[in-house]
Amino acid sequence: MSSDSRGLLTGWRLGALLIGLVVVTAATVLAVVDRGAPGAPDQADGRAGLRFISPLRGLLPQDDFLTTLQPLREELRAIVAASPLRTSLYLEFLNTGSNININTDERFWPASLTKLPIAIAAMREVDRGAWSRDQVLTLEASDRTTVSSELGQAPAGTRFTLDQVLSALLRGSDNTAYQLLLRTLPAGSLEAMVEAVGLEALFDADGRISAREYARLLRTLYTSSYLRQTSSQHVLELMNASGFPFFLRGAVPDSVPFPHKWGSYPDDDTSLDAGIVYVPNRPYMMVVMIQGRGAGGEREAVQALMQQLSAAAYRFFSTATAAPR
Repeated sequence: MSSDSRGLLTGWRLGALLIGLVVVTAATVLAVVDRGAPGAPDQADGRAGLRFISPLRGLLPQDDFLTTLQPLREELRAIVAASPLRTSLYLEFLNTGSNININTDERFWPASLTKLPIAIAAMREVDRGAWSRDQVLTLEASDRTTVSSELGQAPAGTRFTLDQVLSALLRGSDNTAYQLLLRTLPAGSLEAMVEAVGLEALFDADGRISAREYARLLRTLYTSSYLRQTSSQHVLELMNASGFPFFLRGAVPDSVPFPHKWGSYPDDDTSLDAGIVYVPNRPYMMVVMIQGRGAGGEREAVQALMQQLSAAAYRFFSTATAAPR
């Protein structure tokens, strides 16, 4: 369980977290999804003459292109409205781009969600040949922290491969791994991500983020539009192996891949989770940010709200049928 301190973000070179979560991506994640048999509804008509229609329509069954998210939208809005906790939610159905926005203009302290852009920037160095996954990084005393960190228990001078550091960063949400990579990344790599992905609006002047903007990071990994496909896949595999069974993951069956990054910042009672749920043939992104009121027992309330929202989304995408056309 990681609870990140604000000190983590002060290290961002190029001026305050505004370049952080710039994410990138590449994820031949379609390889992770069970595509099933291609027979699509428009198959009878053939693809000839459909050059302006998405090729996906010929790869997935008609039922996997849901015509509306309105029933889920109404359910999620009702859940949020019934809770006293400040909540923001962004959900996107990746087959169609249809989305659900609830309080997505609200901004929250990002906590460990800042670790994903760092991982993406590191993999970009691998893609361009400047680094390799066997690259050796040397731990310095200034990198070490005892807060949510196994790597921090190693003495200064310990050498780790990039793969070891990335695994600690994304699977264990390790704060020392974050500091080590942040110090080691070449100057300009984070800015380059921001420009390439168009995430200038991710952070506000106070360094807080929004659910809708953060979802761009997940989308770039899913589409592998910034990183090479193998690199996007590697990042998503590490996120899928995080071993964190709470928040949104708690309502998604273990058999369903869910690459995600979660964060927690107790100082202002903030909890966050963001990931892609790979319901077979119906993957969707979900980003939820919740701030409690500092009242005793609200930790359980936050956990319950996260799982209630996640359960509603999973139930909808795993059972809904498309209206006939």
